[in-house]
Amino acid sequence: MRVRHLLGTAGAVAASAMLVASAGAGAAGTPERSTIDLSTNAAVKTYLRSLGVSPRGFVIQRGRRNYAGPSCPGRGWNCTRARRVVQIATGGGLTLFATKPPPGNVAFMKCNRTTGSDQSCVVVQSSTDVSNSAQITETISQSGQTLNAKQRSQVTQTSTTGSNTAQVAMTISQSATTTAATVAQNLQSSQDFSISQNSTTGSQSIQVDQRSSQSESASSATDGTQYAAGYLTGHFTQSGGASIAKVKQTHNISESALGPNVQQTAIDPFRCCANTPGSVSLDQIGSVQTSGDSNPDIQAIYQAMCQAAGGCSVTESSNINGNTTTNSQHGTSVTTGQVCNPTCTTTPPSSTAFTSGDVLVSVSNGQVEEFHPNGTFVQTLDTGLGGFTTGLGFDTSGRLYVAGFDSQAVSRFAPPGSLLGTFGSGYDADPESIDFDSFGNVYVGQADGTHRVLKFDAAGNPAGSFSPAVENRGTDWIDLAPDDCTLYYTSEGVLVKRFNVCTNTQLADFATLPSANGEGFALRLLPAGGTLVADSAQIVRLDSAGNVAQTYDAEGENDWFALALDPNGTSFWAADNVTGDVIEFAISTGAVQASFNPGTGSNTVFGLGVAP
Repeated sequence: MRVRHLLGTAGAVAASAMLVASAGAGAAGTPERSTIDLSTNAAVKTYLRSLGVSPRGFVIQRGRRNYAGPSCPGRGWNCTRARRVVQIATGGGLTLFATKPPPGNVAFMKCNRTTGSDQSCVVVQSSTDVSNSAQITETISQSGQTLNAKQRSQVTQTSTTGSNTAQVAMTISQSATTTAATVAQNLQSSQDFSISQNSTTGSQSIQVDQRSSQSESASSATDGTQYAAGYLTGHFTQSGGASIAKVKQTHNISESALGPNVQQTAIDPFRCCANTPGSVSLDQIGSVQTSGDSNPDIQAIYQAMCQAAGGCSVTESSNINGNTTTNSQHGTSVTTGQVCNPTCTTTPPSSTAFTSGDVLVSVSNGQVEEFHPNGTFVQTLDTGLGGFTTGLGFDTSGRLYVAGFDSQAVSRFAPPGSLLGTFGSGYDADPESIDFDSFGNVYVGQADGTHRVLKFDAAGNPAGSFSPAVENRGTDWIDLAPDDCTLYYTSEGVLVKRFNVCTNTQLADFATLPSANGEGFALRLLPAGGTLVADSAQIVRLDSAGNVAQTYDAEGENDWFALALDPNGTSFWAADNVTGDVIEFAISTGAVQASFNPGTGSNTVFGLGVAP
């Protein structure tokens, strides 16, 4: 039996532009503010890996005048046409990406993406007396019957006396049209941004505009399926000087068919988190319009979590087939939630999420128990199906998925603990672990039977199956890499194996575990690179090349089975299925930070999750 928990983390970047500036040296004799270490090329590569980005293929530019783009400004400029660039400007110098420098003492970076279906921009600026300015624009326009689009933007800005400004614009437009009598349309998209600003005395501003439009038309179709799912997510933090932020998230879905037997599904989730000493304006605007299905499956979920000393103003506006609802809240601490299917219900703040950092423990008998990190019991979640419960995972809407090893089912709970029923079908032998891709698709690993990994869309419809090579058992524990293709898994042996779910091909084994007689159970990919594996007698941390980097253990624990990463990014939780002990370890030092026992007895704890 094996388990899985998903954390919403920034993943490795595909075809990205990485821009880094370190501008403005401190005065002689004055201690400099702690900044990113970019002093050597090796330090730059280490920093890239810390962001979950492979340094392979990056060009590193140093000097006062750096340029990356097709038109070098002229003599005296350090120029490159490379698309993967680290720029380090010293002595008040300028760094720029495919643009001319603006007037004034400013480090300016621009990343523009207009091609491809998987777009990423990462901007990092660190300075002392220089103001940082970053602009990101990502645009995707697609047409076809089956479409996928993904956009990710990440900005990190630090300055001592200078200001920080970040502008992000993300647009996805997808269209599917057919005149066939049977329709099969599937549109999926995701947009995610992450912004961090810190200036000791300078002002700071953030402006984000996420727009997604999905249109499906089948004027002659009387049966078939239309599926559209668009995920708009993001978070930002500001600290230091005066701050202001404005975020707008807009998503429109249109599905039309002749009917009456066309099955229509529309998934429309929003999520945004903010923490700032300044003020925040957040608008979430959604529209879902369907025709041709008398009972469409519509899931529109709005979530906002905002901490702002200067005040949060949050407005959620929904139009579901003509039913309009607006939910507005204001204050220094705002948590909103709105669920529409097809009319909208505004949920109170206490019911919008599991408490972040709480530990969820699969304790058998068809149940999962929730605990605060200090071991305080919160509640019992009961699937009503009995038997061993194993893998746990959270989707982007905060819903908890539970693998029923004995019940041959996956159950789902809405936050903070209401049973929604079962999810998916066709489990042929002992579903054990659960994972998600960035489009909201769900993957389930199975220990026995065919050993297949099953894929479902966000509504639970079958979307594929895979048959990776196994070792001693099945595809027990799975974890999907940020590229949405590379699946890492264990099979109760000494190997960490890999399979490409995009090309349906077996890949070379990632690593051999050090315990000759060990059994590899739960595994978790670390955001900064590397992998944690529960190897029975110990927990092993592998580096990005598959080498053993560190091991973890605690006295009296000899049957490590379950793992989950903590959202703090510095620790993880592990469980011994024989003793039932649940222990938190510091990733860097291995020190035990907390522990508790659910008290359900030996051989009952077979899965862990931590609420994001």
